[in-house]
Amino acid sequence: VLINKIDVSGQNPTAVSELVDFLVRYLGRQGSRPLTAQTIASDLGVDSLFGTEHVQAVGNLVDDAFAERPEYSGLIEGLWLRFVAVAGSGGSGVEFDMANYSDELYLVTLSKLVCANVLERQALRSSDAVLKCILDGSYFRSLGLANLVEYDYFGWLAESPYVEKLLPAAGLIQEDLCAYDFENLPPEDLFGCLMAQLGRRSHRLLLGQEFTPSWLCDAMAKKTLNSLPEDESPRLVDMCCGSGGMVVAVCRRYSERLKESGLQLGEPAGLARLTDAITGFDIDPLAVLLAKVNWAVTNRDWLTEGSRVSIPVYH
Repeated sequence: VLINKIDVSGQNPTAVSELVDFLVRYLGRQGSRPLTAQTIASDLGVDSLFGTEHVQAVGNLVDDAFAERPEYSGLIEGLWLRFVAVAGSGGSGVEFDMANYSDELYLVTLSKLVCANVLERQALRSSDAVLKCILDGSYFRSLGLANLVEYDYFGWLAESPYVEKLLPAAGLIQEDLCAYDFENLPPEDLFGCLMAQLGRRSHRLLLGQEFTPSWLCDAMAKKTLNSLPEDESPRLVDMCCGSGGMVVAVCRRYSERLKESGLQLGEPAGLARLTDAITGFDIDPLAVLLAKVNWAVTNRDWLTEGSRVSIPVYH
């Protein structure tokens, strides 16, 4: 059975690129690597072989941006120290770390690209125009996810002229993501391992941030939902949701209940109930974005072309 074919008679760069993609897909098993928290962290984490190259490219952009806009240096540093103070250390002995900020911007960029690929169910090879829409959030707003990307701690770097300088690195990250299977998704927080990896390089562990294992999130979600009367919908709150482990577990468990009750994937009533099922809050803007992406990934199959939803995760 013929499943695909390619015409290699053309003598131009496009034909060469298509041939390489064809060979990688069918001989290199492109799209076969499972998308899990562990594979993302080991392949593209801040300590990984590929990740360190991307972090360096993002770091160069951050250095240039702060040099060009010194007023942002004081603003970002002030926000960071306020975050530290509220989190409990009072800012004593903790200073703003530009390298850590670069690591975070890299993870923000990676998570947006992962989300776009998951929503499209395939690895994307986007033009610069589409990459820009993914990074500034307009891509997700066009899909009905009104608040997945908001103007936050990193928002100024998702706007001109800096977002254009981020596009080469984003394009290379997207090429690396072609190795993954975006159709089949794991029942877990995709970014928990990345956050744990980042915690070892930053002050996050000192601030009380730690990754909750997926098995524990799932056990807690199962027990909580089972404690509710059968005719009662959950209205849960995770006040310190981190990257969204508990949000993922509750949405996944409740989704199964909704399907067992007779609701079909894509029905607006199902999406509305999932939106009400659990609300997350966190003081860390990076964690909030990752939790939003996790929510969108977990509930992907309930989203339809006409869906309009505000993800219930807040800074």
